[in-house]
Amino acid sequence: MQRQVSNQSVTVRPTQTPRPTRHSQRQQRNLTKINIKVPSENVTAWQLTGIAFVGSSVVAVDNMNNMLRQISLSGSLVMNQTLCLDNPLSLCNVNNPADVAVTQPELRQISIVTTEGGLRVKNVIRTHKAYEGIAHLPDGRLVVSCVTGRISIDVIEQGGRVLKSFERNHIFRWPRFLSLTSSGNILISDRDQKHLVSLSLNGQVDWTYSTPSSPWGVACDQNGKIFLCLDNNTVQILAENGDVIHEKFVASKDGIKTPYAICARPNQVAITEFGSSLFAPNSSLIYVATHGLG
Repeated sequence: MQRQVSNQSVTVRPTQTPRPTRHSQRQQRNLTKINIKVPSENVTAWQLTGIAFVGSSVVAVDNMNNMLRQISLSGSLVMNQTLCLDNPLSLCNVNNPADVAVTQPELRQISIVTTEGGLRVKNVIRTHKAYEGIAHLPDGRLVVSCVTGRISIDVIEQGGRVLKSFERNHIFRWPRFLSLTSSGNILISDRDQKHLVSLSLNGQVDWTYSTPSSPWGVACDQNGKIFLCLDNNTVQILAENGDVIHEKFVASKDGIKTPYAICARPNQVAITEFGSSLFAPNSSLIYVATHGLG
């Protein structure tokens, strides 16, 4: 028997927006820069729209140049791999630690790319919608977002079939960036409403955090720390209950010009920057923050 697709409405709990809390300990953090620019390339502009840790490297989506890039965290050009892809946008880790899943909305597909022996496509998932944001559930299902046409957040199987669909309403309007908490909730970064929303897989809103400026990328590490990029050149840290732990884990003085995409694992995050102008993205830099927050 074929499972029916559930076009669920989002259930709102009568909970209050979490209040910011101040972290009492002095922040311990080291910030380094990696330049993904390859000297031999005739490239003068970049737009890094997605990023993920893979072992001792990061894999980044260069949407402007239709390319996937892998570079060592040390910045060494020895591990500077590239793979041409049509219209790549976001990516996430999957169960195989050497692989990533990359959305290609204009093609209505998701490519599974392996880093073993160089970057190559090992599988393609065809989809009915133009998915942009993506996150991966432990059981292999994917959580994806569509921001054109019938805006929705869908849970799909590896074959691309939609299992659940949460459609646009007053809870979210532009779910471009997604992540998952360590407990399995969907984190929705909604730039239009200036909200970060924690949504259960049953469609229940656990909490909503109203951001001080428009949010972009979001990531949660295995310890439950949520890292949120804001367009005021800062990155905040929240707990899984929505309480703010650090209002300025990354601050304007750190020099990241509009933090955009982000990935996180215990004691380490990697951040791309949009650049100094929201109308002309142009940065080849990735910032790696190593911290002792657990």
